[in-house]
Amino acid sequence: MKKITDLAQLAKQLETLTAVCKNCGTCQAACPLFPHTGMEKDIARGKIALLKGVMSEVVTNADTVLKRLDNCLLCGACKSVCPNRVDTLQIFLSARSLMAGYQGLSPAKKFFFRQVLARPWLFDALARMGTMAQPLFFKKSDADLDTRSPRFVMSPFLSDRHVPPLAPASFRREWVQQEKGAAEATPGKRVLFFTGCLIDKVYPQVAAAAIKALRHHGFAPVLMENEACCGIPALSSGDDNAFFRLMAQNMKQIGKMEFDLLVTACATCAFTIKKVWPMMAEKNSAQADLAEKIADRTKDITQVIAPLIAPPAGKTSADSVPVAYHDPCHLKKSLGVFREPRLLIEAGPGFRLTEMAAPDACCGMGGGFGITHYDMSKKIGESKKQNMLNTGCRVVATTCPACMIQLAGLLADASQADIPVRHVIELYAESL
Repeated sequence: MKKITDLAQLAKQLETLTAVCKNCGTCQAACPLFPHTGMEKDIARGKIALLKGVMSEVVTNADTVLKRLDNCLLCGACKSVCPNRVDTLQIFLSARSLMAGYQGLSPAKKFFFRQVLARPWLFDALARMGTMAQPLFFKKSDADLDTRSPRFVMSPFLSDRHVPPLAPASFRREWVQQEKGAAEATPGKRVLFFTGCLIDKVYPQVAAAAIKALRHHGFAPVLMENEACCGIPALSSGDDNAFFRLMAQNMKQIGKMEFDLLVTACATCAFTIKKVWPMMAEKNSAQADLAEKIADRTKDITQVIAPLIAPPAGKTSADSVPVAYHDPCHLKKSLGVFREPRLLIEAGPGFRLTEMAAPDACCGMGGGFGITHYDMSKKIGESKKQNMLNTGCRVVATTCPACMIQLAGLLADASQADIPVRHVIELYAESL
């Protein structure tokens, strides 16, 4: 647990942040939870009202505060529509840290974030063991050959899920063995590619496609020797201790490298590095300048490639595959990136964009929310599933690996095995 002086300082910061809210209620229409619960306490205004005078609430009603804070996808929809630009993400992340500091983390979370995730070598080793052991616990889903379902009920978190398998080999492991030093760097074209945990261990083909696209356009990508998680899973659970360790590990390595751009194919990693690292580094002035420097050079892969291409002329519906695109919350709502992925879809001669209704509506994953609140996550995803199917698409594309997991699960539930979920950069790389 945190020292009482640290908790008091965090509470004071929260009260300053929450004072900006004018209780207008604009956030209600944007919140993906509200249509399903109809409860004021689930929207940003309700949570902020609960947090005003936070220390007295924490002491007298800690369980209620934690339950309300936990019932949030951290999608940023409320912040994106707020006329007063209330920084709801900073408020809710800080509040979760406050609650974890007061009540303590569960032993399972503390072990995973601090003993596993904060030790990249151990995380990688356990993932390799998981790859070998997964056939014992998971079977191919009848609905979708690209997902797996549990052979038996191992926990309430896995009861009826369709999840992608761990890849036979992680991208970074293969890169070290085969790709290291393969490209020569030139000024202006030096790219530090941040892989991210899910892409590295579940979707390595996405990283391979990104590297292919970067090299095609003359960039020289390199990887960090010991990349750690960006830290957002730990921070979302209130473990700022593990988050600071992960951020420091990455920043220490990045600070020693020469590069022009830091590029990632994970929307959440891009958001975390560009927005969350500088926000959290303010507490440590020694890191602040470096965090800002890294953030200024950070781009999503679509932001790098889209300005360099033009859609092919003469494409017709008869000779191209219809693709429905889902806007990840962290990419569109938090970073304002939405045109570039669509340009990449249209750039491939074999694909054409077919817009779904409400393409930027949250899919319901929300990182850890999709694990701890699976039933609500599926309810939120129902409208997304129907919107995808209504387009008549033959491919669903997005730019976030967590969203890919959720979308694939939704389609598997609908027995749509013939509609794959792919990353936008994969589609583009096929044309190269």
